Amino acid sequence: PVNLELGKLVSFTFIFTKLTNHIYHGLSLDLAGITREMISIVRRNYRVIKNWTGLAHTLGLSHRVHGIRSKVNIYCEEADICIFYLLEDWIGQSSKEATLGRLLYALREEQHNDCADELEEKFA
Repeated sequence: PVNLELGKLVSFTFIFTKLTNHIYHGLSLDLAGITREMISIVRRNYRVIKNWTGLAHTLGLSHRVHGIRSKVNIYCEEADICIFYLLEDWIGQSSKEATLGRLLYALREEQHNDCADELEEKFA
């Protein structure tokens, strides 16, 4: 069963790489989980902060936007914390799908190539 699952993951990695037109160094990147340091890099990017709701939609977390926005307003937190809450929710809700490869894909879909490039240079 493990070899079958690994085969599916390798196939997915190949298809995912072809679909995004970016080379994400194959299997190792798709298995890489999201770390606090990665979240910190995304949180520091002003353009991502400004359009964090677009990233939420691309990650499939549109339903969390209102809750995150409310939490930030209630506690008078800085705007960058929205990204922290968003990525924490994504990891908690979809831990197997919350990979660096998928985060890079979502960032590029939202035209945050500078942030994706920084993550790729540091972690890929």
